[in-house]
Amino acid sequence: MSPNNNSLLAVLTRAQSVGFLGPGDIETHIDHAARFAAGLAEDNSNLADIGSGGGVPALPLLLANEQLSATLVDTSQRRCSFLVWAVCELGLQDRVVVKRARAEELGQDDNYRGKFSAVTARGFGPPAWTFECAIGLLSLGGRFVVSEPPNERQWPDDATLLSYGVVQHSAADRIAIFERVGDIPDRLPRKPKAASKKPLF
Repeated sequence: MSPNNNSLLAVLTRAQSVGFLGPGDIETHIDHAARFAAGLAEDNSNLADIGSGGGVPALPLLLANEQLSATLVDTSQRRCSFLVWAVCELGLQDRVVVKRARAEELGQDDNYRGKFSAVTARGFGPPAWTFECAIGLLSLGGRFVVSEPPNERQWPDDATLLSYGVVQHSAADRIAIFERVGDIPDRLPRKPKAASKKPLF
């Protein structure tokens, strides 16, 4: 096992001990994170991980790809403090920014909207809400990769997805992949109250 893997195991073990990573074997969490890499395009070099929590999938992805940079987004100060520590512990501080913010607010901020070639989400929230928050951050050609439950979700049909400026790619291993191919409606992402009252799907 490489020093990086040993360090990652230690970091994720600590994340789990403080409740920032779900139960189960740490290696299983790392293996699950690796599935996200299969959904990314070769030129996806600037990642936003929304609801970053304990750092999965972002931290394993960053260690596996030295060309990748990332912004780790979370609303909790405790989780952000942990992520800052984890990034330093893994020697990733030159490639990673930890941002305490709401993803839907970043999606309407000119400094972040449409700026990322990839967005990842794992356990972020309901599918429609996760989708809405993520697509606002994607650059043209960028990919949104999200984890799936054991029984795959029913995403909108192709025509509906195109109305939101994205298409869906085929995927396996419990991930879904979307690519931005057009304009994202200006109204998206909306505020949480509006989104919960009338979900996109």
